[in-house]
Amino acid sequence: MAVPRQPAPARRRLREDEVFPAGWPDHRVHRVALHGGERLRVVERLPPGGAADDATAILFVHGWACSAYGWRRNMGPVAESGYRALAPDLLGHGFSDKPLGDASRYGAVAMAAHLVEVL
Repeated sequence: MAVPRQPAPARRRLREDEVFPAGWPDHRVHRVALHGGERLRVVERLPPGGAADDATAILFVHGWACSAYGWRRNMGPVAESGYRALAPDLLGHGFSDKPLGDASRYGAVAMAAHLVEVL
């Protein structure tokens, strides 16, 4: 006779200040307001010395159903090489806004426009 499985304990949703880049002191988080009013969360890692204005930006773009967290191991080496590393949570992902109603805001053309706004 099989022993009945106990349900897993309920987990609480992590707050934004508890997830990447929490505990990574060289990273910063910004909110970028899009022309449509939505806001994207962008994780940034500057090169040593923090000269963001002089550094070429490298933009990390995650896939569908992912977030900036997927780039956590890549941003440091890129910044250490002298680049400004930027990893946004795309609209509808991670801790960026998730508007309902207009599906066209989630299409490839709209997402590309959002990335241009981040830059």
